[in-house]
Amino acid sequence: MNYQFFNNAETSVQDGLTGLCYLNASIKQLGDLPCIVQDNIDKTKVAVICGGGSGHEPGHVGFVGKGILTGAVAGNVFASPSTLQVLQLIRNVTGDRGCLVIIKNYTGDRLNFGMAAEKAKKEGYQVEVVVVADDNSLVDTDTIAGARGLCGALFVEKIAGAMSEQGASLEEIHAMCIEVAKNLGTAGVSISPCVPPGKEPSFILPPNTMEFGIGIHGEPGVLRSSSSNCKATVARLWSYLEDSRGLGVHEGDELAILINNLGGTSELEMSIVTKEVVEYMKLMGYTCRFLSCAAFVTSLAMHGISVSVLRLDKAGQYLSLLAAPTEVSTWKAGVAPVSASSVPLKELPERRHLTKE
Repeated sequence: MNYQFFNNAETSVQDGLTGLCYLNASIKQLGDLPCIVQDNIDKTKVAVICGGGSGHEPGHVGFVGKGILTGAVAGNVFASPSTLQVLQLIRNVTGDRGCLVIIKNYTGDRLNFGMAAEKAKKEGYQVEVVVVADDNSLVDTDTIAGARGLCGALFVEKIAGAMSEQGASLEEIHAMCIEVAKNLGTAGVSISPCVPPGKEPSFILPPNTMEFGIGIHGEPGVLRSSSSNCKATVARLWSYLEDSRGLGVHEGDELAILINNLGGTSELEMSIVTKEVVEYMKLMGYTCRFLSCAAFVTSLAMHGISVSVLRLDKAGQYLSLLAAPTEVSTWKAGVAPVSASSVPLKELPERRHLTKE
């Protein structure tokens, strides 16, 4: 039964890349590789690349453009791109200033991106790697691979891209991104599975059940519970972000927030989630300097959300770099939450329709 808008599973990635390029004259596909790159790459600046399996759009390829990524490579749905594909991307975008490779912490990505970076170094390219593992829901879980890389990686990508545009060196960008990655946390929840093209749902949830800590490829979470209202759900997400074994958010922290739609959540729901996230921060004494809500890193059409938090530095560098201009339309500029006020209601007399005699 063809119940999705795919032609077939085998061509879905290439079809999607073609459609993406139709919409944006400033990006191009790299030959016949599943890679998207900036048009007219400025190789006098540090290249910034990322990538991973498809199915997370707009991440990763949707963030290619001046001010964020120089290029990105797309694997098959929920599958890492090959070492050779990553290496070809590095070769084609990297100039004398070098290349920063941002990796979300998954075994396949760590292996393939890491090997490509090492091969590129042996070929004479300057390459540095930063691994992002921002999943705070796994602090209680003994996993060999460690915490997963989630939507928080987008903070690293934006800051790296902004620094590159400003002319920073590879060493400076790498050092900054290592610190940013240490100050990240993400927690997510789902009330339905994702369905990869041509396959069955990635998992099954019983009726009236939600799963916290779910992975963006449908990996098991850390807790299944009865469905609760949005306020209680958001509070539980914050409990993972407040855990001292993870990010450990506490009163007085200044924060940047990405509220992420995992693909199948309505705009009305996302607005309600935003309300509850902001009101929780007010209640707990957290200061939000940057708030953005959109579909950033999805899991196909999973009905779920995640909240990514970056603890801002005292000098204000992170916030300045997040606010730096970019041509990437999928990056939604953040705001400091404003007061949810209303204009006064005027009591006006009832208007009567006059009729001619």
